[in-house]
Amino acid sequence: MSSTPTTATDPRAFRADSILASSGQWIRVRSKDGRPLAFGVPSSRDPNHVYLVRPNACTCPDSARGHRCKHQLAVAAYCRQAKARKEVVAQPEPYAF
Repeated sequence: MSSTPTTATDPRAFRADSILASSGQWIRVRSKDGRPLAFGVPSSRDPNHVYLVRPNACTCPDSARGHRCKHQLAVAAYCRQAKARKEVVAQPEPYAF
C-alpha cells in the first residue's frame, strides 16, 4: 500500500510507462463471478517472478517499503485508459441517420 506520492520527475513514473506498454502480457486475476481483482505484472529483473498488483497495492519490495511503485502506477494508468475506452464506446450516437 502506498503512502508516498509520485511526481512527474519520479523515476518510477518513467519506468511505469515501459511496464504499461507490455500490459497485453499481464495476467488478469478475476473473482469466480468474473470481477477484476488484480493484475499479475512480471518483474523487470526476474522474468520468472510476477507481482500481484492493484492500483493501490503491490507485492513488490518497493511497495513494501511504503512507496507507490512503478507497477501500481502502470496498473492505475491502464485502468484509467480502459475506463476511458469503455466510456467512449458506451456513448450513444447523438444523431441516427
